[in-house]
Amino acid sequence: NAEYMGGLVLGLHHSRRMVLVRRIKPKNQRVKRALKAREAKIVENPKTTLLVRGQKTSETVNRLLTDLYLLKQPLAIHFKRKNAIHPFEDASSLEFFSRMNDSSLFAFGSHSKKRPNNLVLGRMFDHHMLDMVELGVERYQGFSDLKGDSPAFGEKPCLVFQGQEWDSSEDLTRLKSLFLDFFRGKEVTKLAMDGLQHVIAVSVSERMVYLRQYKLIWKRSVEQLATCELSPCGPFVDFSVRRSHLSSEELYKTACKQPKQSTPRKTKNIDKSALGDRVGRIHLHRQNYARLQARKMKGLKKRLDSRKGKSAATE
Repeated sequence: NAEYMGGLVLGLHHSRRMVLVRRIKPKNQRVKRALKAREAKIVENPKTTLLVRGQKTSETVNRLLTDLYLLKQPLAIHFKRKNAIHPFEDASSLEFFSRMNDSSLFAFGSHSKKRPNNLVLGRMFDHHMLDMVELGVERYQGFSDLKGDSPAFGEKPCLVFQGQEWDSSEDLTRLKSLFLDFFRGKEVTKLAMDGLQHVIAVSVSERMVYLRQYKLIWKRSVEQLATCELSPCGPFVDFSVRRSHLSSEELYKTACKQPKQSTPRKTKNIDKSALGDRVGRIHLHRQNYARLQARKMKGLKKRLDSRKGKSAATE
């Protein structure tokens, strides 16, 4: 439902309010390439995270945002200036930051007397607010508090969720999905065992969320099975679940919908073997083996003498 109006596009927002979105015309090739990179794709780019500070923050919140930025690099942008933003009252500023930086995830930190050490995790759909959950930082230990090797730059983590309460309520289910989007990084199809060196464990109990991160140390073993140990590397955070803003079920299904081009079509009668070879199956009609022409061999040919004898006998 969009109509072109002199360089402006009049569109219908997800919350059924009219918004004006300016259509940018590229002036040169550099701008054209930048706009093309932001267009919708069948396979989307890895999600970038914005880390934003509120008008007032505490030292705990600042350290947590810095550690999250180090953990999310290179898919993170850290805003160190203070911003007078209240996400649950007006999220237009965060939507503007998301549109300008082409990011779909955000972490907003603030501190007040009513909600001390406050952290809001959220995500966007089409640069509009999809859902967000407000968490209170009850206990925090950063990289500097724990003596251990920090995760490597851009390392792929192994996510582990513990607790039966993740499926007990809608906000905890969305929070679990939000943690998956926040920490999964780039999508890969294959991963070597030696490359798995970072474990993130998220547990829930009585609406308290415990985030723990460990360094995976592989050790040689005489047996065929490899052994490993977990070394705490931080950050360790204890969250209390506060407020939440969840989108409607229809909008959430629209955001999770994948294009048909992304799923490969299954071709009939073509499979892959265990070794990865392409194997095809051909269906033929019933053959008449009496009319089947075999290879002509010299031993089966009739000799010239026998032919002459038969001709003389007939005469």
